[in-house]
Amino acid sequence: MDTVDRTRDSNPLKPSILMVGPFPPPLGGAAKISQAVFEALEAEHVTVERIVTSASTLSHQRSVRYHMQRSRGTIRGLATLLVRARHTKTVYIVPDAGLGVWYTLAYGLVAAIAYRRVFFHHHSCRYIEQETAAMRLITRLTRSKATHILLTDEMARKFQKRYGPVHARVVGNAQFTAIPANDLERAPGRLRLGHLSNLCAAKGFFRVVEAFERFRSAGIDTELHLAGPVLELAVQAEIDTLRTTYGSAVVDHGPLQGQAKAAFYASLDLFLFPTNFDQEAAPNVVYEAAAGGAPTLSVARACIPEMVGTLGGAVCDRGDDFGAFALQWFILEGANLSVLHRRSVKDRFVLENARAAQQFADLVVDMASPNRSARSPSP
Repeated sequence: MDTVDRTRDSNPLKPSILMVGPFPPPLGGAAKISQAVFEALEAEHVTVERIVTSASTLSHQRSVRYHMQRSRGTIRGLATLLVRARHTKTVYIVPDAGLGVWYTLAYGLVAAIAYRRVFFHHHSCRYIEQETAAMRLITRLTRSKATHILLTDEMARKFQKRYGPVHARVVGNAQFTAIPANDLERAPGRLRLGHLSNLCAAKGFFRVVEAFERFRSAGIDTELHLAGPVLELAVQAEIDTLRTTYGSAVVDHGPLQGQAKAAFYASLDLFLFPTNFDQEAAPNVVYEAAAGGAPTLSVARACIPEMVGTLGGAVCDRGDDFGAFALQWFILEGANLSVLHRRSVKDRFVLENARAAQQFADLVVDMASPNRSARSPSP
């Protein structure tokens, strides 16, 4: 963590950017997008150096040992940031949340002193929903030279309401999900509920199980399809129990990528994502489900209500009984889960994908233009 990627192009005439953030592996949402920014900048002939802040695993738990290692890594990263400032004038930073925002503050302080332009690409709503002193200091120290990249219009509005006027631009995540080449229409049969994530309590795994059992208890012939890495022993034990109890009605697909993942979403009637994760922002899985034609049932957290309102589905309040909510929604709306409805969900995703792609292209051009100021016009 906080390791320096020393691959550099020595051509001093090319624009250069120093990126500070998570990169694969492991392949989390923020790491995936950081990698996409890196590749897009290289395609624009920008020299890019990286300070990699990724944790070694996808676990959401942060131990004392982790913070000791992270602190040492941050000191090395700050030294690199200072040294590179002689030749590099633009820095891109992915802020951490929780205690990690203090590491971001350290990078932000150096960036405020030594760099001309700073781009903060936000992938958490935790410090938007609850103000933190560290993020308050970051915005104050860098206000004159920073661009804050937010994921939705509402996220940008809430960030500025919390931390005051900043130069903000919206760049959605929808374009990082591919549009399926063909309509992968779901085969007839049982009602298929799906959940793809890091399988753990924080991402809503046990609430998904409760919803599935509510459907079964109501006499609805239902399958549960799970996908993603198992992060907790209790989750694996529950999957084993479900498979023993329900047999072929419960399918654990494991981690999926590429066409296998697209086929997973296309096979679903409903995607369930009752996340409790306090660092949630605009989860890619909601876009992925919509690309496959599956509406999402989720909770009112972070950017999810705005996303689901655009793409299709519904959300409940955080404290509501998600299983009861999902069953009631299906009783009222289930008759609409037709091929026509699936195409409507996918069509809405296609529009969102195109909008986000243009936002991302404009951002990359801005970042790749060293003579632009941080106050270039927002879209």
